[in-house]
Amino acid sequence: MPVDETFRRLPFDQAIDFFADKINVDTEGWRDIWQEEHDVAFMVAGAKGQVLADFRDAVDRVIAEGGTRKEFLDDFDRIVANHGWDYHGGREWRANLIYGTNLRTSYAAARYGQMSSPAMIKARPYWQWRHGDSRAPRPLHLALDQQVFPATSEFWRSMYPPSGWGCKCRVVSLSSRDLDRMGLKVEEPPQMDSLMTVKDDRNQDAQVRVQAEEGWGYAPGAAPEPTRQRARQKIFDRFPQPLQGKILADLVKQGKKFDAGFSQRVGEPFDRFLAAKAEFDQAELGADSARLAAATTALEALRDESLELGQSFRSELLGRSKVSRAQALLQARQSLKGVLGLPKQALQDLADIIQLTQGQIQPPPQIRRTADERSYTSGNAIFLGQDIRRLSDGEYDPTTIYHEMGHFLEDGINAQRNKAATLEFLKTKATGETASLRSITGSKHYEDTEQAYPDHYLDPYVGRFYPDGSTEVTSVGLEQFAYPGRIVQFAAMQPQHFQLMLAILEGSP
Repeated sequence: MPVDETFRRLPFDQAIDFFADKINVDTEGWRDIWQEEHDVAFMVAGAKGQVLADFRDAVDRVIAEGGTRKEFLDDFDRIVANHGWDYHGGREWRANLIYGTNLRTSYAAARYGQMSSPAMIKARPYWQWRHGDSRAPRPLHLALDQQVFPATSEFWRSMYPPSGWGCKCRVVSLSSRDLDRMGLKVEEPPQMDSLMTVKDDRNQDAQVRVQAEEGWGYAPGAAPEPTRQRARQKIFDRFPQPLQGKILADLVKQGKKFDAGFSQRVGEPFDRFLAAKAEFDQAELGADSARLAAATTALEALRDESLELGQSFRSELLGRSKVSRAQALLQARQSLKGVLGLPKQALQDLADIIQLTQGQIQPPPQIRRTADERSYTSGNAIFLGQDIRRLSDGEYDPTTIYHEMGHFLEDGINAQRNKAATLEFLKTKATGETASLRSITGSKHYEDTEQAYPDHYLDPYVGRFYPDGSTEVTSVGLEQFAYPGRIVQFAAMQPQHFQLMLAILEGSP
């Protein structure tokens, strides 16, 4: 079956997620990104800047929408023509290489993630190599065809197909009942780098070394998060300065997809709300009770409209979370264990945050109380101060928990990417040199040592940054998701910041 027809019916959201979690990286040659680094980086050898971005869009459509090889070839021709890109190899060979490699590795990563889950390993603990339909079959891959090895064998970490350019082999999981039905038995896999006797293309005995082709000795999607973090860091260290702008651009671009036009939809209703608020303020100053009554009615109707829009979008974000409500509540209870003086709603708010952040904060921090006025984070704990309650009425305010959890999100499993993007966001929006928050805001509430980039952010505090590269972009951004009305205001007034936050929440670059 042609590869494009196979992937047209891809049922795996995991394949889409795997590809979406990559950052675009400019390269000179195919060895610039190596093995597990491909789990976190999208590259086309020799492609840079907008050429690479256009290829990313084309591959993304293929994976997300099930595009065909022919459609991708048309995209390839368009990109080459638009940019005058000079590439190595023939047209169809190069286009098929980009197309097939990204589809097969994304599919393989999705399959690996499904088959290696604890529940699946328990139910189907054996994996079988299936040879693909190749014009030039590799003798080693033919010899491995139909062989069954334990799913937990280290063999699969280095020899999980595709194991070379154009390799169409795959792996299927089997249960004990499958083995009995198919008359198969479990073998011990050959040792890596050992010699194995196989049949060559003339059906003669030959010896080949048990190894993947150069650059393919890894299982796509199998690297644990610490390994992925190290891979990201190696990429950032290798391409430090120019990469930050691209990371920000990629994140905002991904965020626009999650936004799905929400920022534009709420713009007009929000403008009407601001106009109604201005009319209400003017009417309140006057003595015309009829005008005030009409302004009040109009303002309340528009406030209700904004709340409905915000609540609908917030429910949509929670509904597509990878973390179930039961899991989120369990983690929230563990974080709040032993904490006194918080209302029951705090448990629900913390569970919402865990779902909104897609489980990226692992493990969730411990919540503690402090007599200090301001809340803060330290180690793996959040210390909630007096600002957990509003000054106006003394009622519990969830924005403090959202804010502090935002710091853990920025420093979570995607820390390097998040910090690069948020710091670049501040630099690109800054209207002047860094200064103290006290001088920017005129408030003595801040210390002289609290430095920030000045700009017309949602709040001047967004501009604050720290020596380790951390910012307040994510923390203040996450605050806005505490209330439906704030979501609408955030999307309407700061669409780029809003879209950056959506991408950070989803864990996608």
